[in-house]
Amino acid sequence: MSLDILHIASHSINVGDGALIQGMRARFAPLLPRPARYHDRDIVAFNSPDGNMDLGDLQFDEYDLILVGGGGTIDGKPYRQNSGMAFPLGGSEIRNGHIPLCYVALGYNLFPGEELHCCDALVEVLRACADLDIPFSVRNDGSLPRLKEAVGDAADRVVEVPDPGFFVPAATTPVPQIESNRPAVLLQIAGDNLTRRVAATGKASWFGKRSKGAVVDLARQSAELVTWLVEQCDVDVVLAPHITKDLAVTAAVYEFLKPTIGRYRVRTLGVVSARQAPQFFAAYRQADLVIGMRGHSVICAVGLERPCIALSTHDKVRGFMENCRLQDWTVDYGKDWMDETKQKAITLLSEPAAYHAARREGTQEFSTRFDSFLTRCRDRWLKGSSRKQAADAAARRPA
Repeated sequence: MSLDILHIASHSINVGDGALIQGMRARFAPLLPRPARYHDRDIVAFNSPDGNMDLGDLQFDEYDLILVGGGGTIDGKPYRQNSGMAFPLGGSEIRNGHIPLCYVALGYNLFPGEELHCCDALVEVLRACADLDIPFSVRNDGSLPRLKEAVGDAADRVVEVPDPGFFVPAATTPVPQIESNRPAVLLQIAGDNLTRRVAATGKASWFGKRSKGAVVDLARQSAELVTWLVEQCDVDVVLAPHITKDLAVTAAVYEFLKPTIGRYRVRTLGVVSARQAPQFFAAYRQADLVIGMRGHSVICAVGLERPCIALSTHDKVRGFMENCRLQDWTVDYGKDWMDETKQKAITLLSEPAAYHAARREGTQEFSTRFDSFLTRCRDRWLKGSSRKQAADAAARRPA
C-alpha cells in the first residue's frame, strides 16, 4: 500500500523547479516506510490571473501528506491576499483544517526594491505553522534573512534547508549536444525580468532600460564570451535555456556569432517540461564547466560537482554560492562581468582543485540537514496517521 502525497509545486514551467521537485522526492524516498504515490497540483493554477483552481477543489483528507514546495512561492504579488504566497491556504484555514501539511524549501524571490504585498497574510501563515508545529523551510539562498527582514519574528520558527535542486538525480545517458572530444562549457542565460535583474546589480545605466534593448545587449555580450571560449580555450559551448522566456535571448546569441563558430562549435538544449529534469540535467552532469545565471543552473551544477561560475543578477544566486563557500566563483553582472568570467573560466578549466575543495567543505552537511527536515515532515505524517487511526477505532466501538 502506497502513501498518497499531494505535492503542490511548479510542475510545468521551469525545469529548474523540476530539479528541486525531483531532488526532494529522491531524498524523501528512503526515509518513508513505504513507497509514495505523488498527486501533482500546479501551484500556478491557484490565486493567479491565469489560474482557475480553488482550494475547494482539493480534498485534503484524501491524502496522507501535503507537500508545498517547488517554485518561487513567496513572490510578493499583490493578488496573494489569502496567504501572501502562491498557494492560497491562509492562516485561519491552517489552524482549522487539521491538515498534514509541510512547506519544503520555499524561495523568497523578490528582487531588491520590490514590495512584499500581502505581508500580513504571510505573517498569519507563519504564525499558524509555528503554533501547530507545521514544518516550514526556505532555501539556503539568502531567503531566510530576506524573509526575516520582511516579517520580523514571525519567521523565527522557519528553517533554512539546502535547496533540493542540489540533489537533482541527473540521468547518465549521452547528451546529443555534447558530441566531441573537446571540453564542453554549458552557458545558461536568463531571458526574463532583464531590467529588474540589471537593476539588482546597480548597473542599470549601462545596460539600457527597455527589455528589447536588454535582450540584444545580453545576447551580444554572451556571443562575445562564447567566441572567446571557443577560440581561446578550444571548447564547445552548449546553450541551456530553462524556460520559454530564455529562448529569445538564446536565439539572439547566434546572430552575433561567426558562422564557423555558430554552426560547428555551439549547440542548444531544448526547453522541456519540469518533469523531465533528470534528462535535462544530464547535460550539466557531462559539462566540464557551467556558467549560469538562473538560480537552479548554479544550484544543480554545484550539486552535480561541476565547476561553476555564477552570474549573479538576483540576491538568491550570490546567496546560494556564499552558503556553499563558493563566493569566489560568483560574478556580479555589470560592466566588468566579461573580464571576470574569462579569468575564472581559465582557472576552472585548467586548475579546478581549489573550487572542488571549497565545495566539499561548504556542502558537506547538506545531506544531513535536508534529511533531518524531511524526517520531520515524515513524522508529521506519522503523527497524523496515528490520530486518524485512533479516531477510526473510536468510531468503530459500540455505543
